[in-house]
Amino acid sequence: IFKKEVRKYLNLFNLNDWQVYITTDKIEEYSTVAFNWEGHNVSIIMNSELDGYEFSQFDPYKTALHEVLHILLYPFSRLAAQNVSMSDLLVEEHRIIHIIEKLKITNR
Repeated sequence: IFKKEVRKYLNLFNLNDWQVYITTDKIEEYSTVAFNWEGHNVSIIMNSELDGYEFSQFDPYKTALHEVLHILLYPFSRLAAQNVSMSDLLVEEHRIIHIIEKLKITNR
């Protein structure tokens, strides 16, 4: 379910230019992301040691969306960390806004 949801959200947010790998490892969180900016790829790492109770609390739908949103926002966060100009940040901000606008979210 998780991989299918990740693909769905990658398509929804038009993030198909990223090569995404889903792996498991010993980590403290349910999941995390590790970016390779130069290679334009990202690993979504799932916790390989969740016990039965923890696994029953894992929501693959919510977690898939959460991790894909990290991919969506990563270029913006990377720019902000480099102390670039406000103009550069606004260009990236608008890239994100345009992606979200295409979702045709309405409050009607």
